[in-house]
Amino acid sequence: MREVADYVDALRKGVDLLLDLRAGRGVVIHHDDADGICSGAIALEALRRKKMSADSICLEKLFPQVVESLYSQGKYCFFIFADLAASHAHWISDLANDTLTIILDHHQAQNPTNPSVLSYAPDLYGFKGYEDASGSIITYLFMKILESSITDLSSVALVGAYEIPGEIRMFNRIVLEEAMAKGLAKPKGRDYSLLIGSSWLSRRRFSTMLNILGSVGYYRGGVQLGIEACLKGPSPKIGEAVERWEAERKLAFRRLLTRLSREGLNQMRYVQWFQTEEFHGMGSKTIGNFCSYLRFQRFIDPDKYLLGIMPLLKVIPGYGELKESYVKISVRAPKPLEKKIKRGEMPPITSFLIELSSALGGFADGHPVAASAVIPRDKINIFLERIDLHIQKNL
Repeated sequence: MREVADYVDALRKGVDLLLDLRAGRGVVIHHDDADGICSGAIALEALRRKKMSADSICLEKLFPQVVESLYSQGKYCFFIFADLAASHAHWISDLANDTLTIILDHHQAQNPTNPSVLSYAPDLYGFKGYEDASGSIITYLFMKILESSITDLSSVALVGAYEIPGEIRMFNRIVLEEAMAKGLAKPKGRDYSLLIGSSWLSRRRFSTMLNILGSVGYYRGGVQLGIEACLKGPSPKIGEAVERWEAERKLAFRRLLTRLSREGLNQMRYVQWFQTEEFHGMGSKTIGNFCSYLRFQRFIDPDKYLLGIMPLLKVIPGYGELKESYVKISVRAPKPLEKKIKRGEMPPITSFLIELSSALGGFADGHPVAASAVIPRDKINIFLERIDLHIQKNL
């Protein structure tokens, strides 16, 4: 397809610019879910094999304070954002000045306003980020041009793409066919078995393992274990951590589900919401995982947006402490509402979440039927007061 060839040509131009800086040091900033961990692992390994130096930091959300600090240090000659940042290209453009910045993300995207900032979000090239490619697939395609030897990580890219619902298509399909041709992937029922390191694992199971490491274990070294698992396969140590944290998450899920089924959710015209302290000490991706599970429960109103609110710890592993206290708001669409959104009968979640959170000093990103926001903790009540109006305005 001509569109695919044009996209690959655009990737190649970014690689050429990156190679001009191979003597300098960069930083890879990646997300904490399975897709983000796979993306980070692929990017870091490709740079290592190319003998290019880069630090890394894993962020649950793209906190402006952290990004501003990294740019202002002046120590990095290139920035690579993997599985995040596409929705924030405008303010990143303001920070980057003439620092090469490459965004390898599949979330709803803004066009950069700075020629030094290159975003490869599928939405900007006529594709659909929620269907055609994951962050890990985009990262893999870019990094394979940089360092051709990383084709052994095509299976890792496919793990990150597991979050994309429905048929495997477009760029995801291209990488799947490549992995199968190299003997790194094979069909297994409705799923695929993948060779990760020296271990064959189902795509679904390895994705679950990485999500547990990155969410439940975010503050306990889980992300580093996830990257190690992507590059070497899951060791007994990693397996034990997954088992322990998975049991911890199941217990927290069960407690919260019991409470919500007994007490019910807070109801508004278009929204149903709850707050939780059950996930204290875990990464904030846990609330998103729970909302994705909760949207299928019978006591949920199938026609209302589902919101879960969780306080965030102020510490960022590998960075330091945030100046403000924040909460994360995860938003999901139950299946009937999801169909209405896709038919254009109800507004996409991002259409109101980004605008509302920004007005309150926060930020948001995501997809039409699954997104999240971070806002200052003292703005929760104002957020809840305004959200129905913002949804109605977008009808």
